[in-house]
Amino acid sequence: MGGPMPLDEDEHTPEAEEEVSDAMSLSGARKWWKLPLLFLLAVLLLVAGLGWLNREQVADNLIASQLDSLGIPARYKIKEIGTARQVLEQVVIGDPARPDLTIERVEVKTVMRFGLPRFGHVTLVKPRLFGSYREGKLSFGSLDSVIFSESEEPFVLPDLDLVIQDGRGLIECDFGPVGIKTEGSGRLQDGFAGTLAVTAPILANEECSASDVSLYGKLSISGERPRFAGPCRFAGSARSRGQSNNLS
Repeated sequence: MGGPMPLDEDEHTPEAEEEVSDAMSLSGARKWWKLPLLFLLAVLLLVAGLGWLNREQVADNLIASQLDSLGIPARYKIKEIGTARQVLEQVVIGDPARPDLTIERVEVKTVMRFGLPRFGHVTLVKPRLFGSYREGKLSFGSLDSVIFSESEEPFVLPDLDLVIQDGRGLIECDFGPVGIKTEGSGRLQDGFAGTLAVTAPILANEECSASDVSLYGKLSISGERPRFAGPCRFAGSARSRGQSNNLS
């Protein structure tokens, strides 16, 4: 009958025990190095979650800081804030009692370019612009610092895909009030197309006057160059009546 098998002496040599110890140490190290990584991941998820929960506050701070940097007083209501779409409502620029610009709704869609977000598509719903033309100077109040920049660089239309829905304006002039209405869509630098209508019940100065003045036509932008084509009409004037001129 066979007795118990003798153990191999090599299995209990110091070298074998060192190899087993090294293997156990390596296995433990592989487990422990993951802990800092998991902790970092948890922190990032927490920050991202808090950022998402507070996205309206973050967006509000960004919008407010941008407006402050431009020196534009504004009030607005944040309707929706997302990663690709933002909606503001009841936008009021300037003195609320006598605003320079109001917009019922602003919809902004952002796109990524070179890893950074930028405006890709902007829709303005019922914008209302108010200005004046006094003693040869055109002004839109608090918007003047943005519209009439003192920079020596030539004016460049923003690279923006813009939609204007039911846009209107009123300019109080020395010659009389002038009403404006416009709609259109497309890229401002190239491709924008819409309509522009201008009306004035009477325009008058010390030398002449004209009544029922109107201008209506197509507004387009190609190669960063705006173009208007349409007739200008008025019912009568102190010097002539029934005039009609085509502008382009």
